[in-house]
Amino acid sequence: MRLLQFVLIVLLFIPSGCGVSERLKETDTLISEFQTLYNAQSFSEIYAGLLHPEWHDFQSEEKFKGFMENLHAQAGARFSGERINYSWKTTTKTGTTVVVTYRSEFQNGTVIETFTFRAGDSGLKLLGYNFKTDGDFGKSKNISV
Repeated sequence: MRLLQFVLIVLLFIPSGCGVSERLKETDTLISEFQTLYNAQSFSEIYAGLLHPEWHDFQSEEKFKGFMENLHAQAGARFSGERINYSWKTTTKTGTTVVVTYRSEFQNGTVIETFTFRAGDSGLKLLGYNFKTDGDFGKSKNISV
């Protein structure tokens, strides 16, 4: 009986583990695309292709571009990043949300980047972005969109 309970518990966790792995691969691809476009200063492409429709509801493309231009002027190009944390949840109200945190090296210092993705009809889209310096840019800054 205990063996049967153990097997059932293991079987319950296997599918959810695969879902997390698939979502993380998807976020890795999206973050790589985000960073490539960021370094190329192609902020309109980020806005049009990577952002969740809800983001468009609260921020215009012009304001987004202004924010990103200011961020790029302060941080410079992104050289590398390492994923240091993630969380994944699904609710009936909001659907699937994945939050991924990176420690990233930019031209002007080390940054903690947090990407929040929400699933939509066409897969995960970026719903939020937080950029926190470790003080390397002069004063410690926490910039969110």
